[in-house]
Amino acid sequence: MSTVSPVEQPSDELIGPREAAGLDQRDLAALPVLIAAVMLVYWVVLAIPYAYLDDYFWLEVSVSHPTVVYDDQAVQGRPLNGYILPWVFRHAHGLSGLWRVRALTLAGIGGMGWMFYLALRRAECDQRQAGLLALLACMVPAMQVYAAWATSVANPLSGILACAAALVCGWGLDDPRRRWPGFVAAVVMVLGSATIYQPTAMVFWPVAAVDLFRRHRGRNLLPRFAAYLIVGMIGLGLAFGVFKYGLSHHPERPSIERSGVTHDPMGKISWFFQHPLVDSLNLFNMIRPVPIPAAIVGAFIVIGFWRGCLETPGRKWIALAVAALLFPLAYLPNLAAQESWSSYRSQIGMEWLALVLAWLALRGLLGARAVHRILLIMAVIATALVSFQVGCLFAFPQAMEMRAFKAKFDRPDVAAAKQIILLQPGGTSAFSPLNYSRYDEFNRTSLQRDWVPQSEVNLIRRQEDPKLPRIPVELRGNFIGPWTEPLPPGTVVVDMRFVARP
Repeated sequence: MSTVSPVEQPSDELIGPREAAGLDQRDLAALPVLIAAVMLVYWVVLAIPYAYLDDYFWLEVSVSHPTVVYDDQAVQGRPLNGYILPWVFRHAHGLSGLWRVRALTLAGIGGMGWMFYLALRRAECDQRQAGLLALLACMVPAMQVYAAWATSVANPLSGILACAAALVCGWGLDDPRRRWPGFVAAVVMVLGSATIYQPTAMVFWPVAAVDLFRRHRGRNLLPRFAAYLIVGMIGLGLAFGVFKYGLSHHPERPSIERSGVTHDPMGKISWFFQHPLVDSLNLFNMIRPVPIPAAIVGAFIVIGFWRGCLETPGRKWIALAVAALLFPLAYLPNLAAQESWSSYRSQIGMEWLALVLAWLALRGLLGARAVHRILLIMAVIATALVSFQVGCLFAFPQAMEMRAFKAKFDRPDVAAAKQIILLQPGGTSAFSPLNYSRYDEFNRTSLQRDWVPQSEVNLIRRQEDPKLPRIPVELRGNFIGPWTEPLPPGTVVVDMRFVARP
């Protein structure tokens, strides 16, 4: 693959000495290696039987009412996910088969990492650094959530399409003869990516950043950035049209916060700096991310980027401005929404962008050998941290909660019940080593969410006998003290408050 445009000569090196690039058999072998590495990092989600929050709901609905899945996804602007999710869950064969869904997700994460690897190789990054960076990209917090949550099975496919869109856009920019076919194909890929899952479509921007800050992009940075911006915004604009179409057909379904556009842009910008940007600059740390580490990482990026940019001061400022602008672009769907609530799964674009810019800053300050060693150390530390976080904050607590709930059905009165009254737990799991939870993602109890118990009860019952009728579940949240009310015939109380921390 050519790395030098016929109209853009590498006279203006941006960062460091130039390294040889070009794909070979080892680059193709990087795909299975990355998939295997991802499987090893996230082995716990395959070894431990569990389900997590929405997994229960979508698993049951996918079997009983698959059109409901499509309607609920279409109204969020994700009609392609509305086809993928029920198809995958119908083939899971109940709770015991969810590990296969997560294995498919892990394979997709490896494929997404490989697309990132190809972008790095195309930008003249050597194979060792590209491989380590790709592995690190597979371990950012958003990827941890995708790996742990079977409902995220389609998200890596969206990310793969977004990576491919940026690669094809850059390919088109390198030769005027293939510019328009490349742009059209890239727009279609962005559209497809966003109609599966909008946040993963945002990895278009960090992959574009890998190309924009290649060594010889000094004079051509702004024109290339403008081309990426036009392609990305056209694709996202078409996806927004798909979203509005879904709203018009199901006006009763969405919440106002998610379907509306923000009316407080200044407040949204302040929220962006205080929450999602801080999370993203904490890199792999999902446990109590705070502003100080984020500020240190941000300052390091600015200093290293400035030092490594072998340009005039004016061009350095332009490069920094483009890098800064990419952060809100990488979070655009959530910034535009009326809802001011972030989650790790929505921050994938900014997390990858922070990783790309941190790597560029390292290259600006250190030699290639030192950068390689630092990336290797980061990969080792991140692997240990990610394995702990996914195991102790996702898989183990959810498995223990499901096991405790299943044990209730060993009671004859519960097994024969025609209705269940559930005393719901609080939000933070008692089975986690940390008395701390964040967003609706890690260290949470599943039964605390109102849409989960009905599906979980009937999925557990049907594991024993698929012909058992569906029974209703009445929820009592924040219930204090023992149950003293008389019960109708066939109704039992199941107390699950003990699975949450007091």
